[in-house]
Amino acid sequence: MRTTRTVILLAATTLAVCGSHVCAAQPDPATQIVNSQLSADDIAACRKLFLQLASENFDAREQALTSLVAKGPAVLSLAQEYAKSHDNELSAQAKGLEHKILLNFDGYLPASAALKTALRQPVTLEGTAVDLRTLARKASAKLGVRVEVDPAIADTETLEPANVAVPLPLMPESFGCVGVLRGDVYFITTPQTAQRISVQRHRFDWSELALGRDEAERVGKVFCGFLPPTSTELHTAPETLLVRGEEDALARVARLIALLKPGAPDAIWPATSLIEPERIAALAEQLSEPVTIGLAGEEPVNVVGQLAQANRNVVLVSTDAPEGPPVAKLARAQAVGAAPLSLSLRMMPLGLALRWVERRAKFPAANQTDLRLGFETSSTGRLQLRVQPRTSSPLSYAIGGADVTFLYPRGAQLGPDSDAAAAKGFCAAMESHLASFPAIDCARDIAVLRGRLFVQGPCATVAQVLAIVRLWREHGAPAPAKWKTDLETLLQRKVAWDGRGQRPARLLAQLRQIGGVNLLLEDAPDGSAPAFELTAKDAELLPPGEYPFKSLLDELGRIAHAQWKIELGAVVIMPKIPERK
Repeated sequence: MRTTRTVILLAATTLAVCGSHVCAAQPDPATQIVNSQLSADDIAACRKLFLQLASENFDAREQALTSLVAKGPAVLSLAQEYAKSHDNELSAQAKGLEHKILLNFDGYLPASAALKTALRQPVTLEGTAVDLRTLARKASAKLGVRVEVDPAIADTETLEPANVAVPLPLMPESFGCVGVLRGDVYFITTPQTAQRISVQRHRFDWSELALGRDEAERVGKVFCGFLPPTSTELHTAPETLLVRGEEDALARVARLIALLKPGAPDAIWPATSLIEPERIAALAEQLSEPVTIGLAGEEPVNVVGQLAQANRNVVLVSTDAPEGPPVAKLARAQAVGAAPLSLSLRMMPLGLALRWVERRAKFPAANQTDLRLGFETSSTGRLQLRVQPRTSSPLSYAIGGADVTFLYPRGAQLGPDSDAAAAKGFCAAMESHLASFPAIDCARDIAVLRGRLFVQGPCATVAQVLAIVRLWREHGAPAPAKWKTDLETLLQRKVAWDGRGQRPARLLAQLRQIGGVNLLLEDAPDGSAPAFELTAKDAELLPPGEYPFKSLLDELGRIAHAQWKIELGAVVIMPKIPERK
């Protein structure tokens, strides 16, 4: 036992040391996109544009207004000055400039932290019937943020406010409208306008990366893997990168460019308290603790109660919110519709067991097939299960980067081939270390580009990746995780076998017992079910004697036309797909 405990604590200590490096506070590049102040030259140019708003020439006024809107919110301080003008036209145009910017500015306009926080707060509106503008004023007063209604929206019918708490984003829906976060304003408008102004644009200067045209295009293709494919456009050039997409997509591109710069420090964005060294250390140890679970055709969420009885704290949540009876009740209601789950795992690391629950839980109803019971960590490191969409936008993930030039052979040129080879070797070495953490897909979520590592995923998993990178960089390639070496040792260990009189229906249970491994059946990649039909003679496998346990599995595979492999801490047996002729 001492050896096992030492290894676990060593892993936790490693993460703590690495965490202090990878998670050192770095200025978030996303905050540097916003140009909140005008330069002296811009101020002079804008003053001329404001004066043109009083021109008798219609085209001159429209051109000036378009140019001012293109400056974004930074120009509003000047607008306040010209709003006091004695020229009625100039004053009116200056007073209306903010709404023009809310409706037409297509540059980067990130939502303020205060506004994002307010949107998560439920609001109860009591009293008499209200129209949309009255609703906006009341919500603004209760939340302490600005809620504005598009002037183009006609007066709406009045609704009787329900005396129940609802979040602000649901309120405009009753009037057929949509709310959009625009800087420090929650702007309520039509669905068509909301769709248009939700797409933002920014031209990034990445000239310091010294990219040629072909290399710029290659970098852009790698970046595309870390962005929503259908809502983001990238246009590359050696000096600049033009991006159109969601607000968070622009923020992510800023981070990717910063991580690609030579000499950039290891970093994770956005940073949370979860990546503090002591939290990562505690989480690593918690996920490595062995558990035994047994679900016999029952609701998958019942695993939470089983783990609680074993003093393992995993919470069922509906959102990333503190656990408690109301939240747990809502979360269980959301989990209704999951198919009964049968799953038996013995003495398996907690993280791997939760990965299996996530993998096996199914929602068969026609309107729920896109749902899964996901294993995740909250922003504070709490382990939780939550019903969520089967596919998540990459924008919901943290992103990290690190120097991995040590992965390249000495003297190798950085390029597409060497990058691909470095990424392949990296993923192979990291697979067992990431298995017990909330999942990432190496093919989708990890890339190596010009000696720099990019990784996206749950914050805890990204922190684990960068921690091991630091260890690898300083002390050499990491050995496989302990759970994997232990399992491989069991597979090589000789066992006494006598299959005479063995019933086929009991064969797998017998193999589990003598091998001391978790043995699971899985469908083949093509969906073929593992319905193996064995005779009593087949169930004998090999003549009585001592064999490495893997020899019994090999023989079972031969007789049953199956294949086996190690996956997530278990031996998985599945039908063998016939080779195409």
